[in-house]
Amino acid sequence: MNQLGPLFREARAQSGKSIDDAVKETKIAKRYLLAIENENFDIFPGETYLIGFIRNYSQFLGLDPDEMILKYRDYKIQEQPAPIEQLTAKPRYQKRFILIGVIFVIVISTVLYVLLSSSRERVRKREKEPIATAVEEEKVPKKTEGVVVFEEEEIIKDFVRGDVIEIPLKNVAYRISIDAIDEN
Repeated sequence: MNQLGPLFREARAQSGKSIDDAVKETKIAKRYLLAIENENFDIFPGETYLIGFIRNYSQFLGLDPDEMILKYRDYKIQEQPAPIEQLTAKPRYQKRFILIGVIFVIVISTVLYVLLSSSRERVRKREKEPIATAVEEEKVPKKTEGVVVFEEEEIIKDFVRGDVIEIPLKNVAYRISIDAIDEN
């Protein structure tokens, strides 16, 4: 494969023109023309300038500018090392698994946080509610005309013979009278 610099140098020699003639005709600085012939492309201020200079110098020497630009691009591709990221990059599927794993952990953490905080909230509400005590106050059952009416579930009272107890159940009042009391 022909290198770019020697092609320009040989074309200039065959045309019988000097480097100074090329500078006068193309208006390109001598150091840039020599850099093209020596393939020292690092001194150019940018690739756009370099491609423009290659185009003008090719036209001056009677070479096909498009072909010379393609040769430069081929040369550039050969000289350009592969980026280290491409050589050491992990396959994309590993990155996807990591991303999916992170999203999964975030979702699970959020769900657990919501569940735990709501259950703690319920426990706090229960703690704030008053707890019913087994014996709040001793309520004396109502006694109307010798009848004791049970309005509470549990009443502690001493009964004597002749007492009548009224127990209301489902809108029906049941009466129990005490006829005898065993002393044992």
